[in-house]
Amino acid sequence: MTSGGIIKAMADGVTCADIIAGIFKTSGHDTHHGLMQYQQMLTQRYQHYLAMRAHYYQQEKRFLNSPFWQKMQAMSPHKIHSEMELQANLT
Repeated sequence: MTSGGIIKAMADGVTCADIIAGIFKTSGHDTHHGLMQYQQMLTQRYQHYLAMRAHYYQQEKRFLNSPFWQKMQAMSPHKIHSEMELQANLT
């Protein structure tokens, strides 16, 4: 799961460059649409990461009494996503 970060960062950079190039081609008239697409892609990728993390953390059964693992196993991607939406609406 962690080794994919470099590849994702490079892919995000390429995608971002494509969006910026598209904005320049339209003389900046489509800036909002391009940025919204990019934000949606990043949000979907982060939601997928949270779901995968929750899945892997739920697999751990060796340290059930550990406060760290109790906290990690209690986290749900849906709860985290709801908190992210709340914070986004406040800004």
